[in-house]
Amino acid sequence: MLFILFSLGCEKKSSDENDNSADFTETLYTNPDDNQIYAMDSAGIKIILMGPKDASGMPIAITQALVDATDKDPEHKLLMNFNSDGTLSQISNPTMGFMNFTYINDSTIVVKLTLTDTLGSYQVVYNPKKQTKSAGDCKCSKKRNPVTGPRRDDNVNLSTRFEPSVGTNPPIFAYRPKATSVQGNITAVYDPGGQYVTGLTVSAQYVTDQGKKGAVQVTPGSEDGVFIFTMPDNPAPPPPSGFSAKVQYLLNALCWGNIPKGLSMDGICGLLYSEMPNPGSVVCQTMLNAYLLICRASSSQKVSQEIFDLYTSSNITISITAQSSVLAAQTKHIEFIPSGGNLVDVQFTFSGAASFSKVYTVPEAPVAKQGYNIVAILNQTGASGTVPVRLSMRGSDGYTKSLDFEVPSGGNCQLDIPGGAKGVRDDITAQIITGSPPLAGQIVKLHLIFQ
Repeated sequence: MLFILFSLGCEKKSSDENDNSADFTETLYTNPDDNQIYAMDSAGIKIILMGPKDASGMPIAITQALVDATDKDPEHKLLMNFNSDGTLSQISNPTMGFMNFTYINDSTIVVKLTLTDTLGSYQVVYNPKKQTKSAGDCKCSKKRNPVTGPRRDDNVNLSTRFEPSVGTNPPIFAYRPKATSVQGNITAVYDPGGQYVTGLTVSAQYVTDQGKKGAVQVTPGSEDGVFIFTMPDNPAPPPPSGFSAKVQYLLNALCWGNIPKGLSMDGICGLLYSEMPNPGSVVCQTMLNAYLLICRASSSQKVSQEIFDLYTSSNITISITAQSSVLAAQTKHIEFIPSGGNLVDVQFTFSGAASFSKVYTVPEAPVAKQGYNIVAILNQTGASGTVPVRLSMRGSDGYTKSLDFEVPSGGNCQLDIPGGAKGVRDDITAQIITGSPPLAGQIVKLHLIFQ
């Protein structure tokens, strides 16, 4: 179920009106083999920054953040992934869904919000340089009026041709763990002995025997569907000189050096308000508010500081969650004793029933009158035979199109859609025809608007 975190309706204050946060305490993680870098705690809301360090323990980059939601429910923690240049790549939570960011140029960002419980994916184009109204000015209850005009011409040539591929999201900054750390492997397969599950986001959290809570960074492995995580196997050396200053530098660069304030909660959620059901508006605010919390913390008053070495814990319980935009999330728990020097490998097993590994459009955000392709890719279960798939769309201008396909395991199908007028909304459905209620991943809905 999708959890409702805020009251539905408009946010009355602009995101820029709340820049002054309460005082907070900070924790420095200086062990070179701990991918945690820094934690901030303000009134019980905690932010943990993660990324690679050099051999002395000095942080190199911030590549992930784990942020509490404002309701402080542990099930609502948000994982943020950053690209190698510091731009925000993805925000995710198993009970809410995903928000992905694709950077076309410095004035065009494609934002896609995918909700859980088959509520669909919604994508809009956002210009961080364009001034937008405060969320207090939004008309949340009003829906976009259908755009009227001539019907689309099926003979219009598509302006974009492509080769379908899996894994087109911006890559997460990856690095090899240091040889001295203890490494664990995570794999996800379809049924025992099946193919790897692709397109997963995997996160991990821990709690120590003393009740300390934190994050374990999970990084991509040798191929899609394989991940690695590491833990310290030696006590931390003395903190390197300049650690705090380097953290502040990375934090400032993360918030101010790329898109920062331009990536506003008001602007993006304002665009999405009229395009999706109410839970989506709530999720949008929750996710982007988590990002804003990081930036606000960079200028708030620190009241105390702690240096914590994860290796000093006697026993650690690690909870690992595998999340997909088309499959139900799974969580596994393992125990780790730092002095024992071993991490248990973890395998997630998903149903081998046919489902979609990815459904997307090319281009992601077509402009007015520009045709596009709907692409649906099935998971690779290794099963023989073909799977019946239906791709369909319905435009707010009255245009509809639908086509059935027979697709082999791991194969793909595509449907060409002619362009619509500016402002037209297309509702897209990819469905595996089973003759019974669809399982997780067997129906995917997308929603886009011609720019």
